[in-house]
Amino acid sequence: MLKPILTALLALFFSGCLSRELPSIHHYELFVKESSNTCKSYRNYQWLGVEVAQKINGKNIAYKESPNKIEYFSKNQWIINLSDMLNTLIPQIAKNHCIALLQAPNIPKSLKISVFDLHFEDSQVFFNAQGITLKNNATYSLPIRTTINVKEGGFETIIEAMNKAIVNGLNDFFKSIQ
Repeated sequence: MLKPILTALLALFFSGCLSRELPSIHHYELFVKESSNTCKSYRNYQWLGVEVAQKINGKNIAYKESPNKIEYFSKNQWIINLSDMLNTLIPQIAKNHCIALLQAPNIPKSLKISVFDLHFEDSQVFFNAQGITLKNNATYSLPIRTTINVKEGGFETIIEAMNKAIVNGLNDFFKSIQ
């Protein structure tokens, strides 16, 4: 007797939970256009990968609420973790500058990128990273900083500005190590 009543109550409870529509999440990814440059040869670097600060290394897209407060957009996310996207994107940008990033040992020059920040704040996108190269047993560290103004529009304009900030910053970095 108690079992049918309990089953009916549970069914009623769960039907209320399941009938609610979950908010849709929009997913975004970064990209780079392939350059029309033809390379006669490539400069090889051992690719040590990208390190991304924990606060932005995930699927969440960050914005600054106030000087000391980072928040994340609730309905918009990266399609995969930021570090995974950048590990794919950075070698493509390097290739556009006739630089091959190889995961092979015994290459005399190596390269690693550390990303400290990527966020939206007050109609601007900020990208802050550092490129670290090792040549002839000497370590060189170069800052990579880009600020892009965001045009008015939908959320896609923020993503376009983030993409542009990363690509522009890395293009400048790869030009500087030539």
